[in-house]
Amino acid sequence: MDNQTKKLLAVVGIAVLLLWVTRPKNNMIDGGSKNPKGKGKLSAPKEADSGLAKDQHNGTVGIQAMREAIESGETKKELDKLNRMLLNENGIKVYVMTNGKLCARNRKGKTVAKEK
Repeated sequence: MDNQTKKLLAVVGIAVLLLWVTRPKNNMIDGGSKNPKGKGKLSAPKEADSGLAKDQHNGTVGIQAMREAIESGETKKELDKLNRMLLNENGIKVYVMTNGKLCARNRKGKTVAKEK
């Protein structure tokens, strides 16, 4: 090999090495991320989210039940009884806000649903 060929191979080798070092780490062409399945950006929702969704559903149902009871003219005692049943069965308590609309909260006091 002559001297020019050696220099050419050295320059090409250094260029390839430089490109390999400076390449992006998250390259989709390489076959995706190196994270295990379910640990990347698009992982499955956590269990806490499903618990929150269940609380929101129970809160909405509780608000609907309480609104129907109020509109049908139930007494305060019956409304309290319904509220106790909702708290025992679903962990939701329905409150009347200052504007007259209903609000459902879980046992921890976090608002999970409001009447529009």
